[in-house]
Amino acid sequence: MRRYLAPLAAFPALVISAIGLVDPVGKAAAQQAQASPALFTLFDTDSVEVRPDGGAQLADAIRKVQAPRECPLGRLTIFTPTGDELFQNALAQERQNKVLAFLNGQGIDVAGRLFVNSIVFGGGGPGNDSHFEAPPRDEQPPTLRTTSNPRKGSKVKPNQEIKVTMVARDDANEGQTGIKTIQLVANSENGRFIASENYAPCSNPLEKRVEATYTVPANPPPIVRLTALAEDHANHMDTDVGEFPTGDWYGTLQWSFEGSITPTQTSTGSKSKRVGRADFVLHQKRGGEVEGTLIGSQTSENWWGYAGNRQYCLWRTASPQVVRAKLDGMYEQTRGYPMFQASAVEAIVLEGLVDSRQCISPATRSDHSTEFTAMLPGLVHRLTRAGDTFTARQDISAGSVRGHYVLTLRRALD
Repeated sequence: MRRYLAPLAAFPALVISAIGLVDPVGKAAAQQAQASPALFTLFDTDSVEVRPDGGAQLADAIRKVQAPRECPLGRLTIFTPTGDELFQNALAQERQNKVLAFLNGQGIDVAGRLFVNSIVFGGGGPGNDSHFEAPPRDEQPPTLRTTSNPRKGSKVKPNQEIKVTMVARDDANEGQTGIKTIQLVANSENGRFIASENYAPCSNPLEKRVEATYTVPANPPPIVRLTALAEDHANHMDTDVGEFPTGDWYGTLQWSFEGSITPTQTSTGSKSKRVGRADFVLHQKRGGEVEGTLIGSQTSENWWGYAGNRQYCLWRTASPQVVRAKLDGMYEQTRGYPMFQASAVEAIVLEGLVDSRQCISPATRSDHSTEFTAMLPGLVHRLTRAGDTFTARQDISAGSVRGHYVLTLRRALD
């Protein structure tokens, strides 16, 4: 059986701006490889009127796409049997017009959203006269590229401006829904929005660009942290975090601890969890001395009681508890980074009673300052370099409690 695409001149409706779109070269084949098309019979022999049953089935298939407004609905191919060349070309054109008019009459807005092809077959045809291929689902996140002046990792000072440029696209395939929003958030200011731009689905141009300026606070945190975010209309996201230290060296300290003792009817058990994170910076002086600050927070939860919950207490921090310390030390040329220690550590955890049975302790208080003071020098001593980052981990086991500390350290860019 021989089949061919009718000449473009014979099919002026192949390029449709008011009611449909021509299928771009090469994308139709890619669509066919992704899913089998749905088959329909829309016309009786040599008729241009859409069959009610076939038209209703096609309309239902298109509605199930549920594409956001302005986004592609899929690809429709209409087949016309071979006959007199002039008549069949005219028949194919009119069938295409009738189908699009029928769909509009069904309340389906196909303008600029439905890719339509008409094909004239040789022989007896494929046994149906139309194929519909839904677009692939939008399962790919957008891509986000960010640049900044100064660049990420650069040392900044109070009241300095950081200019950020965000460029996002969402066009990995025909099923992409387009960029919904681009945002810039100041994490170091409790998520304050610096910029936020919203867009309609599948809108042009495909590439969205947002520029924003952030001013470093007069009393900045150790690390200014800005997050750029691009989200599409299928709720997929891409993010990029920029860190701008306020000292010559900067890093993070993270920790996590869990403990568990199994309770019985006659002996008490316990469950505990404590997690935290802190940022720090070090200012290096001419003689190599360093001094700085560490600021962060931690949360915790503790349960104590007997099996069967005949008597128990559950305490929890109502909000993150502040952790802070002063840092001082000396840069060591042989190591390539400063050795430092903590002093004036503040790491008190207050937990309030949130659930209990026969419990008379309304609150608990624990002080972890000695733990931080003793732990930090050992972590600093074990720092190892990978690229531009020094990292160390210390695992801790004490009775029923297991946990770890992780320290990272980087040098700020000038």
